[in-house]
Amino acid sequence: MFKSVATKLWLIIFALVVGILFVFSLFLTNRLETIYFTHQVKLMREHALQWRDVIDTMPPDKVQQELEFWGGVSHYNLAVFNEKGIVVFSSDTKHSPIGQKSSWTHIEAGIENRESYFTGFNPDLNMEMTATFLPFTNEKTEKYLIMIHAPTIDLMEMIKVTRTMSIWVLFLFFILSGALILYFSRLIAKPLIKIRQTAINMAKGDFTTLLNTDRNDELGDLAKTMNILSIRLKKSLGSLTRANEELNDLLKKWKEFVADVSHELRTPLFLIQGYSEAILDNVVKDEPSRSEYLTVINKESLRLQKLVNDLLAVEGGLPLQKAYIDLYNLARESVTPFEIIAGEKKVTIKISKTLKQIGLINVDPDKLGEVIYNLVDNALRHTAENGRIEISGSAQGPEKIQLIITDTGTGIPTKHLPFLFNRFYRVDKARSRARGGSGLGLAIVKKIVEQHAGEITVKSMPDKGTTFIITLPMR
Repeated sequence: MFKSVATKLWLIIFALVVGILFVFSLFLTNRLETIYFTHQVKLMREHALQWRDVIDTMPPDKVQQELEFWGGVSHYNLAVFNEKGIVVFSSDTKHSPIGQKSSWTHIEAGIENRESYFTGFNPDLNMEMTATFLPFTNEKTEKYLIMIHAPTIDLMEMIKVTRTMSIWVLFLFFILSGALILYFSRLIAKPLIKIRQTAINMAKGDFTTLLNTDRNDELGDLAKTMNILSIRLKKSLGSLTRANEELNDLLKKWKEFVADVSHELRTPLFLIQGYSEAILDNVVKDEPSRSEYLTVINKESLRLQKLVNDLLAVEGGLPLQKAYIDLYNLARESVTPFEIIAGEKKVTIKISKTLKQIGLINVDPDKLGEVIYNLVDNALRHTAENGRIEISGSAQGPEKIQLIITDTGTGIPTKHLPFLFNRFYRVDKARSRARGGSGLGLAIVKKIVEQHAGEITVKSMPDKGTTFIITLPMR
């Protein structure tokens, strides 16, 4: 085992990394401890000097009041001792009450000596702490000692965390050293391993992995060839995938279309077949019944013809035959067929004079007339007695116009609005069929508007009415 070069290299790197990391951890821990204590002592000394000036210039009761406030907002504690070691001021009267005499030798020594600092255990406060001592003499030649201190538990926690992190780093470097050995041991065979893995991925249909082509030898040429092959195969597969998705989408739409058409054709064909068989089998004897049956057959035949024409209009549409027309006159001609039925339902159809202000527009009059006809027909079928339908419009700048058709009908629930222009879509299927609708009228409207490079939107609220807004170019 130890004759292996890879194993020897692994042992050397492992020992080197662990040794360096161990020394670095010791250095870092000691350095952090030194920096922490130095920083704490510096801050404590600065606070001590500031409080020395305050004590010299401020009345004693005011000093104590300020000290207690400072102790509440600072993470340091401060106590002032007289030359007898008695506390005269304290920011923490709970642990260092005023008037208490300290038996700690550092207090007595601190009064007599120069400023100093201490790290260790304080028996009076029963804690590990870092403290700074600042002796001073006031104007009355009275000796005092300021002691500012803070617990060292924070430092110990920090050192503990650092040591824990060092252990984890050692473990991480242990893993990395093993990976490093693996890298060196496979350095020569690495290109072949990658080429082999890339070939396996390509066989599985994964063409995202590209090889490094920095080498100037046969392996580099092979890697370039593999990359070119992978890119071409990826493009070809992507094209096939998109084509397959488009085909599936087309098949899905075709199935839906066939299902919708079959559904719409079934009823008239069934009626035509039933009534014609009744006539052929002499089930109907009298002439009035025979005439009634023929009327039904004729009506359903016309219905089939209209359905086929509507489908052709939705799916293909004839080329536009544009001409400059007056929109007001076109609207009047389009609503003329509805005057009788509108009068019977007591529904008012108003054509706003705002259409006259638009001027001439370049459209296919027959197709745009069909748009107005379908929308008014739809509005009339859903508007109750004493209702109102209004056709208005306005110019939208020099290039576009808006045609607006509003009714006070039953309205359309919001959930149906996104699907309103789909083929064969009905808000209320039962009522729509009863009223003779095929579900293609709005699809035809949208098709014609789009042929004119325009757009159509709808706004509606149940029991409030519906508004169709058509935007068209002037030319």
